[in-house]
Amino acid sequence: APRLRPGSDAAGTGTEAAQGDAATAGSTAAAELALFERSIFETVNTLIARHRTRPLLLLGRVTLAIGSALGADRSQLWLVHRPTHCLALVNDGAGRGPGRALDLRDRAAALATVVGTVALRARAEAVTDVYADGRARPDWDGADMYHTNALAALPLVTYGPAADVVVNDGHRQSAEGSQAAEEVDDSLRVVGVLCFVNRLDPPFAFDAAMVRAASRAAALLEATLEHARKELGIAAHAALPPQLPPQPGA
Repeated sequence: APRLRPGSDAAGTGTEAAQGDAATAGSTAAAELALFERSIFETVNTLIARHRTRPLLLLGRVTLAIGSALGADRSQLWLVHRPTHCLALVNDGAGRGPGRALDLRDRAAALATVVGTVALRARAEAVTDVYADGRARPDWDGADMYHTNALAALPLVTYGPAADVVVNDGHRQSAEGSQAAEEVDDSLRVVGVLCFVNRLDPPFAFDAAMVRAASRAAALLEATLEHARKELGIAAHAALPPQLPPQPGA
């Protein structure tokens, strides 16, 4: 009979144990994600039922609820002001008033930020380090005396006439994160972005799968957003800075 090399039994046992640990960890992660998704869907549904007739209050509560669930230090609500094609910061959870906006017509500048990318491409993003990623805004951090590390952002979308399309980048990102050239649905309109800054607990980065789950929960707001376009437009206009961002080519 063939003889086993010394230590081969132990090595085999160790490999099997490692595989078992990995399977257990994967099962635990899947269960935690399912629990998170069920919880965030229930929370958003409850908030919609409670504040359906007050869309700005609803968006504020949903922003805070998702931010809390993700463990964010700051939770921001950005809204699109359609006449100027600007994405304006309406509330950042830190008492900041109006005055911060991105001109979505300046595609290069918008795509150089995470919130601008999400607005133009209508997909959620989770970035571990925005400075390493290359889409940081040091001027914003400097003005706030704050340092942004991790960011997560998700779009608020409705479906309507193609004439109102803001999303026209022609690119989407798959659930696995690989970018593919793919035409965006002509009826898709981004009306805002929820952005979450710096996760407070280890590993101090937002879980991409949880961010995608939160984005699916935010999609429950579509009907409310569709019926609140005028009110959202007024709020976005009020949040615009006195001096609008310069138009591309100006």
